[in-house]
Amino acid sequence: AYSAMRVRGVVASYSARAHLLAQKHLQQKIAQASLVNIQCVAQTFSARLHLSQLKSQALLQRHHQMIQQMSKACDAGQEVLVRLFLERRADVNAANVDGRTPLYRASANGHIEVARLLCEQGADKETTMQGGAYVASYQGHLELARLLCEQGADKETTMQGGAMPLLIASREGHLELARLLCEQGADK
Repeated sequence: AYSAMRVRGVVASYSARAHLLAQKHLQQKIAQASLVNIQCVAQTFSARLHLSQLKSQALLQRHHQMIQQMSKACDAGQEVLVRLFLERRADVNAANVDGRTPLYRASANGHIEVARLLCEQGADKETTMQGGAYVASYQGHLELARLLCEQGADKETTMQGGAMPLLIASREGHLELARLLCEQGADK
């Protein structure tokens, strides 16, 4: 025969154990739920990262296409298209795969209005392959060379062989252009 006190002790012991087991079971359920939540978050993050990478690739591809199209517009002197590309945040100094910037292309083809627009938008006169003044001198584009000089283009930019715009203009027979370069302080 069990005493009442002993029965109460056994009941209390079983009750405590049941309570501990219930707590342990609850903690396991919480841990499982947390693990599931962490896995969901990780999967969501992974999916978002993949989507972000795809978007980055698409943006990069669109950027390269815009550079190609802007290069063609500068070659052709299509000022309206160049303005449109610039309004859509095309990089005014972005070189194409051949290393030629929009200003170089406009200068090489004598498109003064496109060159003026590019200069107004902050085109770097010296990031072209040989410099805008150099290419204008070679091609004999007097007004374009004047614009570039007014915009601060380096009149001393040298080509690989060491030739400068003044030498090129003289050698190519562009005497008015050579005179302009001298008036603008080109090294004689």
